[in-house]
Amino acid sequence: MTVLEQDDIDEQIPDSAAALASKIPGLNAAGNASNPIGQNFNIRGFGPESVGSSQEGRVQVNVDGATKYYESYRMGGFLSDLDLYKRVEVLRGPAAGTLYGSGVLGGVINFTTKDASDFLEDGDTGALKIKMTGDSNQKGYKASAILALRMGDSAEFLASANYTDFKNIITSDGRERLGTSITAPSFLAKGTFYLNPEKERIVRIAYSQTTSDGLSTNTPGGAPTDTNPFNPKLIPRQTFDKTATISYEDKASDNPWLDLKANFSWSQTRNVQTDPGFISADFSYDYYDGKLENTFETIGDNYKNFLTIGASGRYHERRRDNFLSGRASSNHAEYDQRAFGIYAQNEFTWNEKLSVIGGVRVDWQELSPSGTLTTAQPAYSGVSDVAFAPKLAVLYDITDDFFVFGSYAYTERMPSGDEEFDHFGPIIADGQNFLDKERANSFEMWLWARYRRHFPFGRQTLV
Repeated sequence: MTVLEQDDIDEQIPDSAAALASKIPGLNAAGNASNPIGQNFNIRGFGPESVGSSQEGRVQVNVDGATKYYESYRMGGFLSDLDLYKRVEVLRGPAAGTLYGSGVLGGVINFTTKDASDFLEDGDTGALKIKMTGDSNQKGYKASAILALRMGDSAEFLASANYTDFKNIITSDGRERLGTSITAPSFLAKGTFYLNPEKERIVRIAYSQTTSDGLSTNTPGGAPTDTNPFNPKLIPRQTFDKTATISYEDKASDNPWLDLKANFSWSQTRNVQTDPGFISADFSYDYYDGKLENTFETIGDNYKNFLTIGASGRYHERRRDNFLSGRASSNHAEYDQRAFGIYAQNEFTWNEKLSVIGGVRVDWQELSPSGTLTTAQPAYSGVSDVAFAPKLAVLYDITDDFFVFGSYAYTERMPSGDEEFDHFGPIIADGQNFLDKERANSFEMWLWARYRRHFPFGRQTLV
């Protein structure tokens, strides 16, 4: 696991998926590094090897627990402003899917939005932070303002606004890369409410939004049709990334059998593009997610045990409105998804030397044709399936300076609606794919050693 905290983000100022990926081992950005809306994530080679490929679920991206995903032809999948977040957590491998969903082949990326408490010291009732950065190449700037307020001991509020305005990139030989400019306002509003004096029962309500509007290439992720990157085809495109969440947690430090978390969210990623010669449509992904989990703690003289059990549910819609032609389409097919999962994970530590983590997850999914897909392909029918994902990991500290780790994880990935229903061409009787699940076995093993040499003046060197 790798974590970037607020200080890391402020220091490095990543402004795109490519910039973020360069700071985290094993995380890569697929697509066009010169266009923020033409990028996506993969982990250890799993996930989109290029943008526009249907890879939903192989890498799970969450914002405050809300699912983030988007796919359409040569577009990126993460369209949010990275300046809204204070923490980025990357979990690698299928084992990360126990708490987040089966089918996670690459891993999980969790983004956490900023809180008012991040900017308020003890005794403060308010704080204002203003920041601006510039770029001489693109003759642009990014400005941000954050207002944090504390209302007594029971409530805190944060408002954050950002505005990005960069012109086209100029190459070293003085040529202009058309379609690389970006104008993108974003904002975050968040309230935190403490329900007891100990501040262990907490409710958080947040809404964030990033939009962009302007001309961009018809294939912002790059494609073979872009034979001349200095004279590409440009089209008007608007993108919208919206996230609303409400969460509750009860840490209950006096009750080892209660550490409750609940999260409910709505997320929408939308792309409206006007290209009469190619595709003019309003594309959108909407996710409605709910999750409830509790951790039971047991502590003995020489051991600790943490058992987490939980359940999650999802309703998901993908929509396409061909607002110029009005035609029905099975390309970027419209569908509905209903899903439900249950899971358990147990972490046992003995004598501060041996750690054993086991887990299992079961997910159910139903995909149904919707909207214009039922007109374009009337023979298509709904499908459902069940996925199973167990794991086991062992870490043993042989000495203070030598560790050994091994893990095994099996996961099943059910097909996405795009994979099941997408079809480009005329109506055919057997156009539906009726895909089987993907299955993956993952093994990991590593050794960690540290060499320490003490010098007379008391300092040490770590290798």
